[in-house]
Amino acid sequence: MDLYEYDRQDPRLGRNVEHDERSLAFAVGVLPRSAIKTVHWDRRIGILDQGNLGSCFPPETRVRLANGGECAIKDIRLLDEVLTAEGNIGRVTRTMVRDEEGGLVRVLLRGHAHLRLTREHPVLTARGYVPAGELCIGDEVALPKYLNGAVLSVPVEQFVTKPSHRLTRGNRWSGLPGRKGLKLDANALPEKITLDAPTGRLLGLFLAEGSCDASKARWTFAKHEADTLVAETAQLIKGVWGVEAHIAHRLNNSINVTLHGTGWSLLLSGLCGNGSGLKRPHDALMGGAKEFLTAMLDGWLDGDGHHRRDGSREGVTISRDLALAMYDIAQATGRHPVIDWRKSPQNSAAAVRQPRWTVTMPSGPGQCRETETHVWRKVRELRVEDYVGPVYNLSVEGDESYVAEGIGVHNCTGNAATGLVGTDSTARQGLVKVDITAAAAAASHGTFTAGSYPLDEDFAVRLYSLATQLDEFPGSYPPDDTGSSGLGVAKALKALELATSYQHAFSLDAMNAALQSAPVMIGIPWLNSMFEPDSEGLIPVDRSSGIAGGHELVVNGLDVDTSTYTLTNSWGTSWGVDGIGYLKSADLKWLLSQQGDVTVPTWALVPPPDPGPKPDPNPGTADDSHLWEVAKQWAAAKGLT
Repeated sequence: MDLYEYDRQDPRLGRNVEHDERSLAFAVGVLPRSAIKTVHWDRRIGILDQGNLGSCFPPETRVRLANGGECAIKDIRLLDEVLTAEGNIGRVTRTMVRDEEGGLVRVLLRGHAHLRLTREHPVLTARGYVPAGELCIGDEVALPKYLNGAVLSVPVEQFVTKPSHRLTRGNRWSGLPGRKGLKLDANALPEKITLDAPTGRLLGLFLAEGSCDASKARWTFAKHEADTLVAETAQLIKGVWGVEAHIAHRLNNSINVTLHGTGWSLLLSGLCGNGSGLKRPHDALMGGAKEFLTAMLDGWLDGDGHHRRDGSREGVTISRDLALAMYDIAQATGRHPVIDWRKSPQNSAAAVRQPRWTVTMPSGPGQCRETETHVWRKVRELRVEDYVGPVYNLSVEGDESYVAEGIGVHNCTGNAATGLVGTDSTARQGLVKVDITAAAAAASHGTFTAGSYPLDEDFAVRLYSLATQLDEFPGSYPPDDTGSSGLGVAKALKALELATSYQHAFSLDAMNAALQSAPVMIGIPWLNSMFEPDSEGLIPVDRSSGIAGGHELVVNGLDVDTSTYTLTNSWGTSWGVDGIGYLKSADLKWLLSQQGDVTVPTWALVPPPDPGPKPDPNPGTADDSHLWEVAKQWAAAKGLT
């Protein structure tokens, strides 16, 4: 495979590897080798961390999985595949947990109000990733639409492992000793459950009205549903699984549709859960096709829901997992669902009532904006809530984001350029903040407003977003995290009036020449072996390990004696030695030869502060004469003459 035939999957590798050939017109010259000296440029800002901002979610927060299901964040494991905020799939490469005592922010959207997270955790909005504590009323927040659609059938053996429970067929006697009994048929189970529309409908009805005990599975309906849902359920069981269900009218005005046999109990409880608060479709079901999932949603709504006067449909459950699953399906199929959680009122008949979840399908488009990949809902309120306990976070390959409670939550070129602005050069001292003028803000495509910005991760993300709009690659961030280039971020620096121009280098000799007067930004292919530097910070370059993507870093030092370069990364202080790594000259020379490049901005120098009015160098004698006269008068008054 050619080195460059890859898909950029890791968001930490946000550089698009193929540089624009137009940059050759701005090439840096080469100095004689004798002029290359050891150099180190000091950095005035801390190490940025583009991927992780600490642990941020309480343990029961649900994370959307790649298979379509949901999992509590505390139960996520390394290499689990999850859905990312931008609609991609990524593996979990790191899990984090810490104690939190400062409370949480509850983000209330129009149609979604139960996400809680720490103030600093970024949320994907129409203006980019924004820390939860900095969201504004009216901000549009992204809720990804996603269906896996890859699962066509589920093997019964996955849920019913004992062969005797799957194959038993014959008559059974049900009843208590001394009372009239009932002769029942126990039917063999199918080998697999086909995920088609009729099966979806049947399982949706079970999610609403089903239950299991040790020897049977049943659907329970009201007496007035005898000719509708009761008859339909029995027909579906016969048509889908080829078995006859037993229908029994109960004294409490309910009707049971029952499948007898331990196998059926194990199968349906495994597929759908058992008990009102524990119902949820198994992850395998959530991977089904659109037709299957739509039928399952409609079955649940018909069994556990009702129609409202405004034409909307509403389903109610006390199961959080069931509510989120139905919400996810409705979201992906364009129904603009609204999900609501609230505590149930207590009364003498039910001393302890569990909170209930309501999922509503509006009759119209609802209060949201829909695109092909996301639904965007506006922030209506932010609440700070007391919380003391553990909080969790994930690092995810791809775009370093994931979906928590249905909401997209949390880049490299922007971080490298930010680091470059904050590092010394011969032209000027590194900055810790920058001032964006009104003209620069107008040229920033909405990523900046006029004002002062500290050189932090928020600035880096904004700079990256602008670079994706100015570079040569299709798509821009957000929502498309397509990566950018040194050229793209150099254009962004110039648009913001932070740089007046830029040059490029494509060889080690040219980079060495540029490095003598300033730190530089390099874009290189990033190999799988380079993620983990050794204990001394040396980055291993194993050419056989395969390419993971392209990455942009700052080179701020060169030791001529050891032929070693100092690189400052943007993956936090846990990478390398406090966020710093080292590359040997031979390795960096090869990496640059593989379509690598070096970007060298020419900084717009900040004018020195106005020192105030200068004294007159030739004040003349008039002032001196006046002062002498005043001095003599003072001395005479004091009796000193």
